[in-house]
Formats: sequence, structure tokens, C-alpha cells
Amino acid sequence: MKTLTQVDNASDRVGRGAADFIASLTETYLPTLTLSSSTSLSTFQFINSTLLEKAFTSLALAYFARAQNCPPARTEAARAYSAVLREARSTLASISVATGARIDGFGIDVLLLMIFFMSRYEDTVHSRSVSLRFRGGAGNPRGSGDGSPKGLRSGMLASFAHHDGAVAVLRVWVDTCRCRGGHMGRGAIPSEVVKLTRRAVMRSALMRGMMLPEWMHSGEVFEEGTGGVEERLDALAVRVVELRGRSVALGGAGADSGQTSCEERWFGAAAAAKRVYSEGKRVRSALEAWKGGVDWIQREMVAAKEKVYYFPTLAQAVLWCHYLTLAMLSESVCLRVLEFVKHEITGSGAAGWCDHLAARDLAAAHEVDLKTLARQLMASVPFVLGQVQITESAAWGVCNATWDKTLPPSPYRASLLVWPLTVASGIDRLEEQQRWFKAQLGYLGRVTGVGVLECAEGEEWLTF
Repeated sequence: MKTLTQVDNASDRVGRGAADFIASLTETYLPTLTLSSSTSLSTFQFINSTLLEKAFTSLALAYFARAQNCPPARTEAARAYSAVLREARSTLASISVATGARIDGFGIDVLLLMIFFMSRYEDTVHSRSVSLRFRGGAGNPRGSGDGSPKGLRSGMLASFAHHDGAVAVLRVWVDTCRCRGGHMGRGAIPSEVVKLTRRAVMRSALMRGMMLPEWMHSGEVFEEGTGGVEERLDALAVRVVELRGRSVALGGAGADSGQTSCEERWFGAAAAAKRVYSEGKRVRSALEAWKGGVDWIQREMVAAKEKVYYFPTLAQAVLWCHYLTLAMLSESVCLRVLEFVKHEITGSGAAGWCDHLAARDLAAAHEVDLKTLARQLMASVPFVLGQVQITESAAWGVCNATWDKTLPPSPYRASLLVWPLTVASGIDRLEEQQRWFKAQLGYLGRVTGVGVLECAEGEEWLTF
């Protein structure tokens, strides 16, 4: 058993590696392609924040306790976390639009990073033996609450409370911008951390089957109109979140509308199903249009037996995986709607736009597309993990590729795949591919030290 002196020494070692940890802010909920080169995220600025340093310390101790199976470190991590949680609650309770100036720029970054570290702490210490209570239902469409009788997704993870805290901070920041007339001048330009947190919140909403609050749709405030490929993909991600939220709420269509007859409820559900399915098709088309605009992402199949992709850069590979993730989600939503038509709407000509036979044929086509996307994601994983090696032969002018499955990935590279594999591992219709994704995600949980990811290998997990 490790002593507390050893814990302190280990904590010092982790602290000296803070630069690497900050650079890997992409893990699980805050992925980005620009973070490692962002000059605004220098380590010393953030670590000099006392509150942020406390949050980081509790997380570092939790990582160490998990990796070394050290109960004293686990106890100290919990004590440090409880202290920073009390201080964070006091700080967050004091912010408002009136004090918004104090959370501009560097200040809001510190608050959001603090919330990120606390969220990561909860995910790190989550035990595989703790039930996640995933029941595949939807919560209150515009936020956490009582939810529908189909089952709640809220309350599954302790980290979700921190995600809601991040939403509150973002809301104050957005309202502060609006109080200034929406002017995106100095002090109102969203930092990388603000934009990354918005992505994190979107992904949290996806996991819980919830829609985003209306104010978070504003692409102008979050600089989606800058024309960057990541920002354009963020705009599409907003549409995917809304699409999924509407699809999981589909079972309650018409239930609260005051309609009394079964026939009226039937037509209401059929109309809702048609709207969601049509939007799913439009989102899928928009994603294909985005894909056409990034033809500079070069990917090449390599390896003789098991085909894998090779990319010129890691950034291109990760961006491609993010696109595949959204495309898979849109296909999954379309399949969910067609299943709803088949099982919940009776009679021939079921929805007035898609009878049961047509729904079966459409579902088969969507399933083919979904599995094709899944194969592309599977083929991209080895490169992101750093397991694909390319050697050039000067004499012959050719490249030889090798895929070394035994090469352990770095925590940073592993973290880049957490979100895509979280989605893929939750799509039941992928069958054997889903089992592969779940096994990979559980492995990445051990590599990154995020305990909750190991739950993917169990029977209770997400359902998209």
C-alpha cells in the first residue's frame, strides 16, 4: 500500500505534467483540434488560479489512486474534491449578468475549466459496479426535469450535474454579451474554452436525449459564422442534438396536447414521426454537403488483411471521426423513427407517408448506411491511436504500412476517440460492430483513467 508521502510525491509528478494534461483537454467531453496549438491556453495562466489548481489537484490524486490502487490517495482526493466543490458552489452562486464583467475572458475560462475538472473527477472515480440506470428514454425536452414516462436519462452520472453548471455559466456569459447589444467586440469574443464547453454541453444533451436551450443555438455568439470547418460542424451538431431530442420524445407525441380520441393521437404521432424523419434526412444531406467541402481530408486504405485508414495528420483523422459520429447519429435517429412507425402506429399506410412495408425497406437501407459509417470509423481508430506506421522506400518510391495492434496508445491519443466510440458503442443496431466499439471504449477507459468508460463493457450502457 502506498503511503501519503508517496501520494504527495506522485501528486508532484502529476503536477509537473500539467502541460500535457491541459493539452489533453480533449478527453471525453471537451474535444478539439486546435487546443494543442492555442496560445490562449498556456498552462501557467490557468494553474496560477487557486481554485483551478485545487480542482486539478483532486483530479490528479483520483487518477493516481485509481492507477496505483492507493486508498490513502483516494481518501485525500475525496477530501480535496469536497473542499473545491463547496468553494465552486459559492463562486457559481454569486455570478449573474450584473457581475458578468468579472467572468469575461480569462475569468470564465477558469470557471469552465474548474467545472471540467470536477466533472472529470466524478467520471474517474465512477465504479463499474455502480448502475448507470440507462433506460433509453428521454428527459424533459428543454432540460433536466421530471421527464417522460418512457424513462429518464438525467441522474445517470454525477458528472451531469457539473454539465448543468457549465450551462449556467455559459448562460450568464451569453446574457452579458446581449446586454452589450450583441456586439462581438473585445471581451465578448468566445474563447476556445467557451466553444469547447458548448461542444461538451451538446454531447451531454445527446447522451441524455435532451434538446438544447434556445439561447445555445445562436451560432453568431459562438462564432459559427466564421466559416471554419469545425464551426460549421458545430452548427450541424446543434441540429443533431435537436433531432435526437425530438426522436426520443416521439413516444409521447400527442399525449399532452389535450387530444382525447385515439384517432387524433394516432394522427398526431404519425405527423410528428414524419417531421422528425424528414429533418433526419435533411441533416444527413447537410452532413454530406459538409463532407464535400472538406475533400482535403485525405484518407487512404492501408494494411493487407484488415483495412485501416491512413491520414496525413492527426487533426484530419479526428475531424473525420467527428463527422462519422454525427452521420451515425442521424442514421440512428431515422431508424428509431421507422421502428416507432412499425411498432407504435397500427394499420396499413401507417403514418400516411410510410406504411409498414415501406418502413421496413427504408430501415434496411439506413442500416446499410449506418454499418458502412461504422466500418469507416473502425478503420480510422488505429491511426488515431498511433498504431499505424508508414515507412517510405526511397529506392522504390512506395510506402509500406504496418498496423501494430500491440502498440499502446498515449492517454492523449486515446482521449481523442472517447466521444466517437461513446456514440458508436451505444447503437444497438450495429450488433457485432457495437461489441467491438464497447470493448475498445472500455480499453480506452483504462488507458485514460476514466472509470465510467469501463462500464461500456457491461450490460448497462447508453442507447442511441
